[in-house]
Amino acid sequence: MKREDKCLSLELAKQIDAEHKRLGIEAKSEFMHIKDPGGTWYIEEYSKDYPDNETYPAYDTAELGEMLTREYSTVKTASGLAAQMAFGWEHKSRLTARELWEISESITETEARGKMYLWLLQNGYIKEEKP
Repeated sequence: MKREDKCLSLELAKQIDAEHKRLGIEAKSEFMHIKDPGGTWYIEEYSKDYPDNETYPAYDTAELGEMLTREYSTVKTASGLAAQMAFGWEHKSRLTARELWEISESITETEARGKMYLWLLQNGYIKEEKP
């Protein structure tokens, strides 16, 4: 499987990175989105060898699964859409199962997990890291 198919999109990676910085959460990923001097973005194994390049963590499906709690599972429909469903979060967040589906509905499991993780960050369900 190509890296681009198993890693989070650049757009979602940028949003999660901004939330991590706001909350003081250290980004850890095996891969990164990196912008070359010509302005082209690509995914590369994580390295500190690019201090002058714009980079963002490119979380893969497994990494996002670790970032989410065990209360989540991915649901796929016959049309191929995926979403992260939460067990018990409907009550905690006062959202219905349908609303949670709409938050994370995606073409890939990675994007579904990323959207749910971003929503949890933005809505205070994942707090800043403690020193």
